[in-house]
Amino acid sequence: VPACKTTEDVNNCKDYALTDYHYATAKFNLDDAHEIAVGRCYTDSATAGFLLATRSVNYAVLRAAGEWKDKIVDAGLWGWPELRKIFMNAGFSLAELQKDEMKPLHQVDFENNKIEATAVLHKDHSGWAGLGQCMRRHSDVMFAPCVMLSLGCHAAGIDEGIPSCASRVMARGGVCFTGAARCPTAIATL
Repeated sequence: VPACKTTEDVNNCKDYALTDYHYATAKFNLDDAHEIAVGRCYTDSATAGFLLATRSVNYAVLRAAGEWKDKIVDAGLWGWPELRKIFMNAGFSLAELQKDEMKPLHQVDFENNKIEATAVLHKDHSGWAGLGQCMRRHSDVMFAPCVMLSLGCHAAGIDEGIPSCASRVMARGGVCFTGAARCPTAIATL
């Protein structure tokens, strides 16, 4: 589904903001709010897209065979201790790469490394080109087939530049990237 251009100004930038609002379904339930249910498969290239589709279709088999299947990592400036507790209550534990429970992984931990975890929990100031203290859009990190959850400002701004951090995660092993697609100060977000 293509994004729809609006004419608003985003953070004093004259580029158009993009929104999926025009594809929203009114009255999906009885609350009169528009519902938006749009997902995208997004990667750096057609080859990365093929590999993403293959990982996604075979995710259950890959996860069952991996030693990382019950492992998580906290990443970014603050980590995400609130979400970590929920994962740990469900039987997950910290991956070996994260040796200190109180110290989330930072950029130095991600560069030229492999993240062997089923979930990466990220909490830091972010944008499309950098996930705060975690990774940049040109990072050489490899991920086990994982889900990355980001509570960053607009970590999933996939249409702001190529490659973006979200596309990099998907191209380098991830199967899902969840995060805010717009800067919280954009008019469409408010």
